[in-house]
Amino acid sequence: MRDINPELTAFAEMFPPLDLEKDALDQTRAMIASFTPKPLDPQPEEIFVQSFADSKHQVRVLKYSTGNNKPGPVMIQFHGGGFVLGAAEDSHYHNHLVSSKLGITVFAVDYRLAPEHPYPAAMEDGYSVVSWVASNAVELGVDPDKVIISGESAGGGIAASLAHYLGNETDITVKSLQLIYPMLDPGTGQSDSGPTKLPVWNAEYNRMAWDMYAPNGIENICPLLPIDAKNLMHFPSTSIYVGTADLFYEENMRFSKALKNSKVETQTHTYTGGVHGFPMAIGTQISEAFWDDYLKDIEAHLA
Repeated sequence: MRDINPELTAFAEMFPPLDLEKDALDQTRAMIASFTPKPLDPQPEEIFVQSFADSKHQVRVLKYSTGNNKPGPVMIQFHGGGFVLGAAEDSHYHNHLVSSKLGITVFAVDYRLAPEHPYPAAMEDGYSVVSWVASNAVELGVDPDKVIISGESAGGGIAASLAHYLGNETDITVKSLQLIYPMLDPGTGQSDSGPTKLPVWNAEYNRMAWDMYAPNGIENICPLLPIDAKNLMHFPSTSIYVGTADLFYEENMRFSKALKNSKVETQTHTYTGGVHGFPMAIGTQISEAFWDDYLKDIEAHLA
C-alpha cells in the first residue's frame, strides 16, 4: 500500500529535504514560496479581516470571484505547510480552479504560522474569516447557507478543528467540509514504528511541526482536536481525499470511520500510490482523478 504510483516518482523526487529547525525556517519558507509563480494569474483581490481575538491583528485573505451578481456558494480555504510553512498564494491553482469551474467565491486564509504564532492563532484567524463571511454575506454577495470549508494537509487540520468548534459552540452552519489529506493527529510519527521515509512529508517533519504548533505540550490541545472526539454528529457533510503513500493515510481512514460512526454523511476517496501533495502533479492521471472527484463532490454537496 505504501508503494508510490510510478506517475509520481519524478514529482516525489523533485522535493528537496525540509529544514524545520527554527533558525532555518525563513530559508525553508522562501524555498516553498519560490514554487509558486509570481505574479499570480489571475491576480486575486487582497482583503484584510479584523481578528475577533486581537484588535491589533488583521487576517490577510485572498479573494477569488467570478463576478456573478447573484449570491452564490462560498469556500473558505486553508493552505498546507505543517502549520509552520506556506501562504495563501500556494493554493492559487486550487482556488482559481474552484472559482472558475464552479462559480464559487473563494476566500483563501493567510493564517499566522507557528512557532511565532502557535495554537490557537491559526484557528483564531480561521474563525475570524468564517464569522466575517457569515455576518457580511449580503455585502459580500455570497449565500450564507452554502458555506464550504476546505483545507489541505495542515490546512485540512485547521478546517476540521474549525468545523468541530463551529458545530459545538456556534450557530454558524457549514454546508460541506472538504479535507485534502488533512493533518489531524499529533500522535502520527511520534513513535519509531510505522513508515518514516515517505516523500514530501515524513514522520520527523510531523513531530517537529506539531511541537512548534503546540509548544506548551501536545497533550494540552488534544482534547480540542476532532480526531479523538467521542461524537462527531455536529459535523457537516465531509469529503476526505488521501493517497495510500501519504503519512496521514491511517489517521485519515480512522477519522473517516469516526465520522461514519457518528452518522455524518462522509465520502472517502483514496488514491493508490498517492504521495503527500500529489494533486499538484498536474497532468498525471492520478492528479486528474483527484480534481475530478473534488469538483464533483463540491457540486453534489451544493445541489
